[in-house]
Amino acid sequence: MKVNLYIDENEKDSRIDIYSDAMNEEIEEILKLQNLITNKNIVAYSDDKIFIFEPEEIIRIYSESRKVLVETLDSKIYKLKIPLYEVEEVFQEEFIRISKSELVNFFQLQQLEQAFNGQIKLTLKNGQTAYVSRRFVKELKRRLGI
Repeated sequence: MKVNLYIDENEKDSRIDIYSDAMNEEIEEILKLQNLITNKNIVAYSDDKIFIFEPEEIIRIYSESRKVLVETLDSKIYKLKIPLYEVEEVFQEEFIRISKSELVNFFQLQQLEQAFNGQIKLTLKNGQTAYVSRRFVKELKRRLGI
């Protein structure tokens, strides 16, 4: 794939033009990511159905068995077709990484307590608990201002 970037002071809006002989997986991935960035919605899948969620409807996003899964406020699980790191990049205000394989909704945090081995135990507003691995404790504290 070839990428060209043109800076033009007269352009009012940024624009992406894609030229291809046919639709392919690479273009589909670019369109999904562009949609994610522009709309700030999360597109998830379950049983051949597509669901669109706003970030505040999601408790956590995690990877399990090489799949990225979303858990909503009503404790239902959906699949994502984008990697966890892309979700983290786009939704860095709404979600915080607590381990190598999990993001939690920052605005769903209810309580923190010191756990064993330097970890922090999180209690979310729906009553679920999760542990922040030591590697990510510093960032959590920075975001909380402690």
